[in-house]
Amino acid sequence: MKRDDDYLRELLLSFEGDDKPLVLVSRALSQSAAEQKKNYHIELLCDAGFMTLVPPSGYRMTMQGHDYLDAIRSEGVWQRTKQAVAETGGSATLEILKALATGFVKKKLTEHTGIEL
Repeated sequence: MKRDDDYLRELLLSFEGDDKPLVLVSRALSQSAAEQKKNYHIELLCDAGFMTLVPPSGYRMTMQGHDYLDAIRSEGVWQRTKQAVAETGGSATLEILKALATGFVKKKLTEHTGIEL
């Protein structure tokens, strides 16, 4: 299954917006395609350190996950980040996506405040 960066962002926004601190995941053998996609992407978020398993079947966002989400939260920043990647080959690691998004946020804050970050 291919990693979907837009879907990862949607998941993080959804998880953060939920009142519950844990995301529960079904471990049933027969899962719908949507459940398989969600579970796979949650595991990718764990691989990146953005979520962590809370046994037996729950997950929570980590501080690193919240920081990543803060960097890509703005739709404008997210679109500029994806555009920059597309213009230079079309794929990038999550680390590069975060660095680009953080750079766009810093630039915007510097322009707004005059304080170089």
